[in-house]
Amino acid sequence: MKTLLITSIIIMFCSVIQAQQKVTIDYGTELLPKLTIKRGNMFRAESNNEGVRNSIAEYVEQGYPLYLGHRNYNEPSNMSGSCGKPAEFYKENGVIKFRLNANMTALRAFAKTQNIQVFQQFNRVPLSGNFQDEKVEGEFDIFTFQKGWYKDGIVANGRPDGLLPIKEQYEVFADVVSKYIIACDSAAGINSIWTGFDEVAHTCGFRENLKTDAAKEENVRRYVEFFAPLAIKLKKAGKSIGGIQLNAANAGQGLYEIATSELKKRNAFIDYFTIQNYQGGDNNASVLKHSRAALSDPYWAKTKVFFNRYGYWAGMDEDIDPNNSRNTSREMVMFLNAEKIIVDNADIMYGYAIEANEFTDNKLKMLGQIGMFLNQMPEKRKQMTFENTVVDGFSSANNNELMTIIWNKSGTQTISDFKLEMSNIPVALNKITIRKGSGTVLDTVKSFQWNQRNNIISGIILKPFDFLLITIKKSDVLTSTNDEAEFSKNISFYPNPASNQINIVGIENDIKWSLSNFLGVEIAQGKGNVVNLNEVEDGILFLSISDKRFKIIKQ
Repeated sequence: MKTLLITSIIIMFCSVIQAQQKVTIDYGTELLPKLTIKRGNMFRAESNNEGVRNSIAEYVEQGYPLYLGHRNYNEPSNMSGSCGKPAEFYKENGVIKFRLNANMTALRAFAKTQNIQVFQQFNRVPLSGNFQDEKVEGEFDIFTFQKGWYKDGIVANGRPDGLLPIKEQYEVFADVVSKYIIACDSAAGINSIWTGFDEVAHTCGFRENLKTDAAKEENVRRYVEFFAPLAIKLKKAGKSIGGIQLNAANAGQGLYEIATSELKKRNAFIDYFTIQNYQGGDNNASVLKHSRAALSDPYWAKTKVFFNRYGYWAGMDEDIDPNNSRNTSREMVMFLNAEKIIVDNADIMYGYAIEANEFTDNKLKMLGQIGMFLNQMPEKRKQMTFENTVVDGFSSANNNELMTIIWNKSGTQTISDFKLEMSNIPVALNKITIRKGSGTVLDTVKSFQWNQRNNIISGIILKPFDFLLITIKKSDVLTSTNDEAEFSKNISFYPNPASNQINIVGIENDIKWSLSNFLGVEIAQGKGNVVNLNEVEDGILFLSISDKRFKIIKQ
């Protein structure tokens, strides 16, 4: 019995411990798609208040380059997200007119001051009627709507789905709405990217509530027929536009391909193939596979994919985070697994905006910190290899820094001796920062080994679902001779470049200094105001005083 117990313990121990897991990065390889992906958040576009403005400014500070403005038009004024009364679109003496929403204009103008790209989702077809009956048909104040194209008896957010103008009014609709969009941008002084309407199912509904593949295909064709005149007018006006707002669930049904084929038939070009990808997760693989197929025609060579209202949480269950706070390392690993699929398809991706209220502006949240890290990664991808599939990640670099994010995908295996080995790395890259996400904590790793001669980082333990954010950059070197931001006293030295000695001004006679070569190896030390260079080889040197470093040149 005792032998069986010991054997069981050994088996359990072996199942959660690996002796070593080596990851290698080839700094010299640049064959992968560049990291140009932009990540942002979604805000209600008419909610111009201090809280929203502060949130946008906070995202900019953290390196988020865009936000998605999402709003509905002409809903009853008591509905969430409505623009209120009076309506923006109205009819006067038989002519359709519009007025701009002051809050929306002010918020977009604020975005310009933050140098942030605005994606604007024009959500729902504009009308001015209130809704008393669940089955809405016939004529409203603005357009005559097609009968039967809605979900029978279903009202969503105060209005029925599937209100589509009759075909005879598509051109009139496009003329009014294109002028409205141009006026919105002009008033705010910005150039937005307009992402079209709500997803196809909400715009068109389903005839007699049919959800068959044939009904979905019919919806896509009808949606494109309705949307194409607007896209054409906006492109002629020099605007960037996205479409067609299919959701990720339709990726495998050929609807993406039908949408782009129908748009091309009408000479309607879209700059961004927008997808309401609520599912996210591993579903990214299918979505991007079918996006490639939809954009394979040379006509779409310049079109990029944008995930409108991206749901990173797909597939997460309550066992991961019963409080639904979504900031545990296990959940972040799920997010990173999905992110890796996006990164591997970076050649067709523009970016994504995470659904409102899911992307907190609290800097302490893991997702915000990861997003900041991802957005700051250099564009040039670097090849990575892994000993096995337990660990995954991706990395990128430029001449000044290398950044990599690595995670343990396993829920059972602990990596007891993680090693990161780099080849062809520039010798000047020697300042390392490592943060580790473990459980609910994301903190700086202080205990690790860095073998600079062999470019190996080791001595880190990765528990199940731990992840690492690693940055290696050039050491902070002061080249100024007088930098009060770094010293409480004025410290200077001369001459620089020098041949025989460096004279230091502004230090006490007993302060110690040290001299190291370009590889970081100390070659001399002393104290006082003179550094003798007679025995030192020519080249770049580092002079360290009071933990501060100056670059000097011996020639």
